[in-house]
Amino acid sequence: RELLGDGGAPEACIFLRWTRWLLTVHFCNKKVVVVNMDETSMGGHKAPRHGLFVNVRRCVFGEDENHPSKARRLQCSLLGTVCDNAEIQRVLPQVLLPKYRNKESPPANLKAAFASTGSPIQAWHKTTGWNSTESMCRWLRLLRHTVHTVDPDMAVLLVLDCAPCHMNDRVLKTARALQVVVLPVPSKCTWFLQPLDVYSFAHLKRSLSKKLAIEEMRSPEGAVKVVDQ
Repeated sequence: RELLGDGGAPEACIFLRWTRWLLTVHFCNKKVVVVNMDETSMGGHKAPRHGLFVNVRRCVFGEDENHPSKARRLQCSLLGTVCDNAEIQRVLPQVLLPKYRNKESPPANLKAAFASTGSPIQAWHKTTGWNSTESMCRWLRLLRHTVHTVDPDMAVLLVLDCAPCHMNDRVLKTARALQVVVLPVPSKCTWFLQPLDVYSFAHLKRSLSKKLAIEEMRSPEGAVKVVDQ
């Protein structure tokens, strides 16, 4: 009540009590890492447009003049992951799901650009550009492997929102088989109960928008190619 105030949502109160029970009773005398994962779109960022500038309409003298093509943005999602253990956080997988035409494998230069980001960032190609049951189950197996590589005795408490790709029979059975305990965030409470929504994604996107603005200013055409984004 002190945290939420007298008008606090009852769902949030239940969530916090359930979290405390898991940590103090279910995981009593056990090492546990609390992990939060969520998706966010990474393909629609624009550089901030602040300040004064001169806008001169482009003159066209003939229909045969070549018009500059508009830069195509690549649809891509990030499965971002944070936890409360600094040693594990350094190796936690941060998975990109880029979408290329009809789940095709992208060109070699684009694959090389994603690969150059280095660990712990990974790119999973031939996806829809968004999280799915298949990618979620694959991510759960990768999560457990990563945590147990650092500490085989570490239990995992996974905080997830109630998106359909998170809370379906196949995903929950996979989590149970991997001994990953799933803690759902109540609907309409993610904005203050889920760390990625509360802070991490906003900070990341501000940083990316600033970097994009710098790269656009460096470009003679004022645009950044997809492979450079």
